[in-house]
Amino acid sequence: MKEPITERDLLIISTICTGFGILLSWGLFYRWGSAPPSKPVDLSAWVQAIGSIVGILLAIAIPYLQRRSEVRDRKERDALIARSLGTVLLRELIKFEGKIKRDQRIASGAGSTEIVDIETNTIPREIWDRVERLHELGPAGHHALLAINAVQHAQEELDGGRLTPTDGRSDRFRGQIGIARVECETAIKELRRTLT
Repeated sequence: MKEPITERDLLIISTICTGFGILLSWGLFYRWGSAPPSKPVDLSAWVQAIGSIVGILLAIAIPYLQRRSEVRDRKERDALIARSLGTVLLRELIKFEGKIKRDQRIASGAGSTEIVDIETNTIPREIWDRVERLHELGPAGHHALLAINAVQHAQEELDGGRLTPTDGRSDRFRGQIGIARVECETAIKELRRTLT
C-alpha cells in the first residue's frame, strides 16, 4: 500500500529543489572571468544573510509545527472524550436495545385484532440526557441517533400507549421498531469497537 506524503517528505523535497534552483541560477548567469577582482570575504555579511534565511524558514516552520501539534492534541482529546462518553453510555444502549426487543416481541405477538399496551418511555433517561452529545461517538453515535429517531416514529403510531391494529399503524410500528433494533445493535457494535 502506498504511504501518503508526509510533512517531512515535503520539507526534504523543497530543500532539494531550492538547492537545485540556486545551483541552476548560478550556472546560467555566472560567466567565468567576468567577476570583478575578488575582495576579502566579509564574513559578517555572510553570517547576516544566512541568519536572515534561517530566520525566515523558522518563521514559516514554527507556526506550521504548532498548528500540527494542536490538531494532533485535539484529535487525541476528542478520542478520549468519545471513549469516556462511550463507556458511560454502553450499558444504557444495551438496556435500550433490550426495551426495543421487548416492544418488538410484544408487537409481533399481537394478533390482527388485538389491542396491546406498550410502554412509551423506551428511551432511557441517561441516553436522552446526553442525546446532544451522541455525535461525539462518531459512527456509534450516528446509529444511536437513528435508533432513537426510529423509536420516536414508532411511538407516534401508538394510540395512548396502545398498539391498535387499525389503519396499518401496527405494521408501521413494527417496521420502525425493527429499524430501531438494527440501528441500536449497530451502535453497540460500533461502540464496542471504539472502546477496544
